[in-house]
Amino acid sequence: DDERETLTRLALEHVAGRVPVIVTTTHTSTAICAARSRRAQDMGAAMVMVMPPYHGATFRFSDAQIQRFFAGVSDAIDIPIMVQDAPAAGTALPPALLARMAQEIEQVRYFKMETAGAAGKLRELIALGGEAIEGPWDGEEAITLLADLEAGATGSMTGGGFADGIRPIIEAFRNGNKDLAFNEYQRWLPLINHENRQ
Repeated sequence: DDERETLTRLALEHVAGRVPVIVTTTHTSTAICAARSRRAQDMGAAMVMVMPPYHGATFRFSDAQIQRFFAGVSDAIDIPIMVQDAPAAGTALPPALLARMAQEIEQVRYFKMETAGAAGKLRELIALGGEAIEGPWDGEEAITLLADLEAGATGSMTGGGFADGIRPIIEAFRNGNKDLAFNEYQRWLPLINHENRQ
């Protein structure tokens, strides 16, 4: 935790508010995740990203426990929470649960979809959550970026750091130029595939 805090502080001090920074604060304990999130906020984070609580390969939490966990983190901070729906957690997050959390938990507004079938899940989440879904995002290595944009994703956060490649795809798509978006995606696809194999 000391190393996490040092690295978070260094990154936020270096950026100095020039761009929004999202800090991952995931932990199985609500109290620890809330404390990490508060510290990140106090250091200048614009948002925190949190996976659902998980522990090991078989220990799972119920939908009610997951909702209480995110509510507890939300109560500790004043900045948005991005729910990271990642295979690493191994925790099923049905669209209905995510939509309900967005509607009932103040800071839960953003969702990073990294699971198989992300486009279908994004589409269902947006339909169920309506205006409560402020930021449905594509995740992983942007391998499904175009399908996710078609489904309603408004941004992307990839594991590989090539924002200069992802941004033109999203901008072209937002501007209605799907051919350019497709061509830019094809241009970057070899790198996306390489990142995905690592």
